[in-house]
Amino acid sequence: MKPNPLFQKGFLDGFKEVLTNRITASYTVCMGLFFGSFIGYLNSSQQIFQVQFETGSMFSVYFGLLALVLGFSSLMNSRIVEKHGAKIIAFKAMTVTVLASLVFLILHAFVDISLWMFLIYATVIFFCFGLLFGNVNSLAMEPMGHVAGIASAVIGSISSLMSMGIGTLVGQMYNNTLIPISGNFVLMGGIALGIMYWAEKGQLKAKTA
Repeated sequence: MKPNPLFQKGFLDGFKEVLTNRITASYTVCMGLFFGSFIGYLNSSQQIFQVQFETGSMFSVYFGLLALVLGFSSLMNSRIVEKHGAKIIAFKAMTVTVLASLVFLILHAFVDISLWMFLIYATVIFFCFGLLFGNVNSLAMEPMGHVAGIASAVIGSISSLMSMGIGTLVGQMYNNTLIPISGNFVLMGGIALGIMYWAEKGQLKAKTA
């Protein structure tokens, strides 16, 4: 069966529009960056709990509790997004992620990280990610209403490829400490914040002041 030239043209036009739109391209990259960091954590989670903190069979309990935090955050987001707006929520959640990760990274130089310290940090991160996932995706899709189907596929493909690459790299960097994980959240989150500012041309600062 020969490919439909009209479909090919429509897909290529949609692909080009996604890549050339400042807002869509920027938030697509942001999705890839922070979701890649999250996958990096997931790749290392069993080693973190069962090897580093020796939780044994309790690993599934801790993992499940953190997943509940993310779910609760997503539920809250659906209720507050109309009041505060997706841009502000996403920006603040990313800022908290970076700052919390920076503090946690610095702590490694002064104390031995315990399980309860990690759980507090992970709870903050998971709560922020519950706010980020839906909002950043909706922000990327916002200018693409006229090509929503193609744009959704392109955005999902690009961000997934980025996140898999970043997540695999971070997972391989695990060295029986949480330095690679927290350091990656600082680095990727910081880059994502810069991209958000660029995408909005600095307007986020004025809105959050």
